[in-house]
Amino acid sequence: MVRGSRGNRGRGRSGGNGQTPTGNPQLSSTLPSQLDRHPTTSNPTNPSADDHCATCNQIVGDDCIGCDRCTNWFCPSGMCLGLPDELVRGITQFGGDAIAYICTECRCTSPASGPDNPAFKQPLQTVKKLCETLHTLSSKVERLTSPPSLPQSSASPANPTTDPANNTDDNARRLIRDEIHEMNERQKRVNSLIVRDIDAPDNSVFKQHFTTVARYLLENPVDFTDLKCINRERKFYRLNVPNI
Repeated sequence: MVRGSRGNRGRGRSGGNGQTPTGNPQLSSTLPSQLDRHPTTSNPTNPSADDHCATCNQIVGDDCIGCDRCTNWFCPSGMCLGLPDELVRGITQFGGDAIAYICTECRCTSPASGPDNPAFKQPLQTVKKLCETLHTLSSKVERLTSPPSLPQSSASPANPTTDPANNTDDNARRLIRDEIHEMNERQKRVNSLIVRDIDAPDNSVFKQHFTTVARYLLENPVDFTDLKCINRERKFYRLNVPNI
């Protein structure tokens, strides 16, 4: 089994002759004389810094496990390796010495399995897609749950600065307040009558004068030559009333 690490700390490639026993098609015992097999360029001993797991496509760490038949590396998890979790823990605990690991893809594409057998290839592709989806979702959840980083402000009490974003927010809030105020004023004026040019020191005097104006308007014809429509939808008109 290939036990991965980077730099000079890594174990050498230890693997067998590629044959697996019938009892367990994933692992095989390796004779001690075969542990000194030298790695080749096509089958390196240690993963590089940009190697990805062949199952989940995530960058592998120092504890990754490599296939003894191909150049693929895998995360030390049962989902990525296709092994029971208990077996993976035993491999990582004892270093995987004298054990040859053959990945699922190599087993599925071996002559014994049949390279075009969909019974082997379809589950493999499905597992790969599921692993990639799980890792993508985990990354998104981590970004959503982590608190956002706020940019450091260069403003200080001695040297205050104005943030353009704050100015934009202030302007937007002011425009919204003005619009709400105007809407409230329009609602008040819907059923209101605006009267001007009546001199009254208090409301009681105003009522007397306005009663006289209202009675005159009801009892006498009014010249509407100065009538002007301000807003017909709002029923807003303006006219001059002759002196009473």
